[in-house]
Amino acid sequence: MSREDKKKSRRGRPPKEEAKAEEGKETKATRGRGDTRQHLIDAALQRVEADQSGMAGISLREVTKAAGVSPTAFYRHFSDLEELGMAVLEESSDMLRRMLRDVRKAPNPAEMITKSTDIFIRYVLENRAIWLLLSRERVGGSARIRAAIRNQISSFVTELASDLRLMNVLPQMTQTDLQRLANMVISLAINAVPDILDLPQEQPREIEEMKINMDSQLEILILGAVNWKPS
Repeated sequence: MSREDKKKSRRGRPPKEEAKAEEGKETKATRGRGDTRQHLIDAALQRVEADQSGMAGISLREVTKAAGVSPTAFYRHFSDLEELGMAVLEESSDMLRRMLRDVRKAPNPAEMITKSTDIFIRYVLENRAIWLLLSRERVGGSARIRAAIRNQISSFVTELASDLRLMNVLPQMTQTDLQRLANMVISLAINAVPDILDLPQEQPREIEEMKINMDSQLEILILGAVNWKPS
């Protein structure tokens, strides 16, 4: 009897089928680990929203209990709560990039302004926990998380400046000046987050007033940029 036949005899199925079965087990196990990681991220966001605080206001015990996992399972994915906070920020980064992709679809600068404020306010209100965390950790979090937020903002500024250059809406501006303009636009949006989060629930009039105010501020910035003359 060949070695392969012996393997087949011992296992009761051909080696190829055995390999497929093992592969299936690995896929299932990997998927389970991914689910646990996401459960922990979601649980952290739930605690942040419930406590209205940043990562410093939650405990590992609260997060693992909300996620339905043990502390041992937590440490298979994150070394500590700070690393969990970094993972949450990665999610917020992906969300912001999706938002920017939606804004890029606007056919002209004027519509880009109105569309960007609509999308931004909606994204903040629909993802309150992430934005609560972002706004609190930006000024009161650990040095590592604050640095990560600054890096994210810098990345968004660079992307927006590149978009403005590709759209050629401000041909007289240098790349450095476009970078400065993009920084002002992103800063305006980020600084508005606490006010957006404080908007009363189900008050469309106040939401509309916030939108009009942001539109006006962006229009002033764009108007100044249109008339900008490099020195």
